[in-house]
Amino acid sequence: MEYRLPLILLMVLFAARIRADEPAGGAAPVPGDRKSAVLVLTDGAVLETSLRVQGGGYSVEVAGGRQFIESSRVRFLAKDRLDAWRQMRASFQELTPEVHLQLARWCLKNGLPKQAEREVLDALRLDPYREDAKRMLEQLASDASG
Repeated sequence: MEYRLPLILLMVLFAARIRADEPAGGAAPVPGDRKSAVLVLTDGAVLETSLRVQGGGYSVEVAGGRQFIESSRVRFLAKDRLDAWRQMRASFQELTPEVHLQLARWCLKNGLPKQAEREVLDALRLDPYREDAKRMLEQLASDASG
């Protein structure tokens, strides 16, 4: 019973830090137009780049030039990383504790610590006994304070 109070306090502190997200939006680029955007690939990798839509894919700027990425390798296009997280979250049919933790890890990998906190808290709301979520929340608290 003693362990619940610190966990509850951590959850309340993180919940208070989570702000309302910016509104999503932004049109997809038109073929031939160059646009700054975020490509989220099917493997979860994120490319934040200038791109141009070209027959069956995207021509993207990379170190040393341009690279063509086929549409079949692209999960979706987003206006920024926050929009990518929103779209990633919306792509799941059901947001289970496991999905929330998967999203939290994706957020941490892609520089979105506040969204990672939200995902861990959502996982704990659904399953307050998940030890992996508790450990992740403690790690996020440690990272935030240090």
